[in-house]
Amino acid sequence: MGSKEAIRKLINAYSFTLDNGDLEGFASLFSDAEWVFDEGKPYVGKQELMDKLLSRVVIHTDGTPRTRHLSTNEDITVDEAKGTACCHRYVTVIQQTAELPLQVIYSGIYLDEFSRNSNGVWRYRKLTINRPFFGDLNHHIRTSGG
Repeated sequence: MGSKEAIRKLINAYSFTLDNGDLEGFASLFSDAEWVFDEGKPYVGKQELMDKLLSRVVIHTDGTPRTRHLSTNEDITVDEAKGTACCHRYVTVIQQTAELPLQVIYSGIYLDEFSRNSNGVWRYRKLTINRPFFGDLNHHIRTSGG
């Protein structure tokens, strides 16, 4: 598998794990990485992401957040010699619950940064989300603990 395909699999794993309610799997993508939202303080590593962000995700009776994270306009650039890559993309999140009709609840511009480890495996290094648009997030993210 080429580098761009491996990176695209990581990008897809971001959506698939989160949308399937696999919050541990999602956080594992960032075990050695930073996750930054709209110039805020970065969440560093799996545990911090679990504790400070993913603990607020609403999981519905089917075991999922009832969302679909859609990545579009992916522009992947790879520097094979340095073992680094980046991707600019748009992410749009749609959601439907028993109380919420199918609708867009969020959109943002994502900058993914990747690095290849000594075993040749691509991993997230940093994800930065910019210029978000918000819809009704009440069925997706709790604004306070619990």
